[in-house]
Amino acid sequence: TASPLWWRFLQNLRQVYNEKQRWPYLGNALKYFCAAQLAMFGMFHPEQTHSVAYLTCFVAATLYQIWWDVFMDWELLIPTATAWGLRSRRLYKSTTFYWFILWINVLLRFCWTLSFVPLRYLNTMGNLTENHLFFFLTVGGPRDQSYWASHILGPLLASAEIVRRTLWGFLRVEWEAIKTGACVSGDASTTTRGSYHDNKDPLTTTRGDIELQPMSLDQQKEDNVVWRFESDSSRHHSTKWNMSHMNPIQIIGELGVYATTFCLFCLLMAAHRGTY
Repeated sequence: TASPLWWRFLQNLRQVYNEKQRWPYLGNALKYFCAAQLAMFGMFHPEQTHSVAYLTCFVAATLYQIWWDVFMDWELLIPTATAWGLRSRRLYKSTTFYWFILWINVLLRFCWTLSFVPLRYLNTMGNLTENHLFFFLTVGGPRDQSYWASHILGPLLASAEIVRRTLWGFLRVEWEAIKTGACVSGDASTTTRGSYHDNKDPLTTTRGDIELQPMSLDQQKEDNVVWRFESDSSRHHSTKWNMSHMNPIQIIGELGVYATTFCLFCLLMAAHRGTY
């Protein structure tokens, strides 16, 4: 259950080592750490998965994953004068498309976290019991419970994650294309600054061509926000998040602490499990 989360956690630690920057890689690793602890607790303490404490941690971890998707992976929302709105630089014309993916991602992120919680477990009497978290499986008797768990809920959660990941990829790839300067959209209806709607080949559009294009007021405001964010980030990277002043042994030692903490939490839950 936790092995995919463990490997993704280690991948982020490796990125910290390669880039010698703690942020954003440790922040991304925290996603998988929290999901793994929820999964391990649900596996070894399934009778407590309906408790207020567990459900609070479940919701908090999922909301953190959603925040990371929206503000780190997509950088989709920016502050406006009155509320939060979509970034002005977009490649897809329909704003509904962005909001649709955002809210579907919110829903399916909870399904993704839920997929790591075992549907059934062995109780102290050695009987296969439905997890209390999936309370709706208790309707209809043992035969219906088993059918729901093995034939409907499991495949449904797996399929939901495939859909979520596909939609997530649309906005992730789009934002990477914008950041690399391959094509930049000024707003939802028009496309400027080296986009596919120009008569130029975007692959041959130079950086100078892009910079000389007219920029709207909204783009200037957003670029100022991004500039301020990057300036603040640079100051943080030079102090708190930067590891370039550390030698490889020191970096490996710090990353080893994070990996050891991950394993110790999992072993602690296994050692105090409620089932045998």
